Amino acid sequence: MSFNIQKNKTNTVSLINYNLLPVGYTFTQHNAVTFTGAEYSLPLSYPDIRLTNLIYIQRIRTNVGYQYAKADDKNYQSSYVDLIFDGNLLRYSYLTNIGVKMIYLPSTNKLNFNIIFGVNF
Repeated sequence: MSFNIQKNKTNTVSLINYNLLPVGYTFTQHNAVTFTGAEYSLPLSYPDIRLTNLIYIQRIRTNVGYQYAKADDKNYQSSYVDLIFDGNLLRYSYLTNIGVKMIYLPSTNKLNFNIIFGVNF
């Protein structure tokens, strides 16, 4: 769980935290932002599957979350589900994360998909 409050005055120079809107929204400047969210992560399976000599899947996991922000007089909210495959690609020893993030925006009734890719060194 997380809870953050950010307040900015528009007539002064300040550092802006771009991460305080829920996933699925692009940054817009506001005078005051209140943000809260919850996320739960869990492993689904440890298959230890080798697909050809180039792909080895160690773990399948998911993240489920909800985020809400109130910025000035506007409300932003989103919920999301991640499906992530952890493994090794191309016989490299570095753990690689590949997955998809499904984001639901209730205010617009839209469903968005993002690709997840990461390499842990």
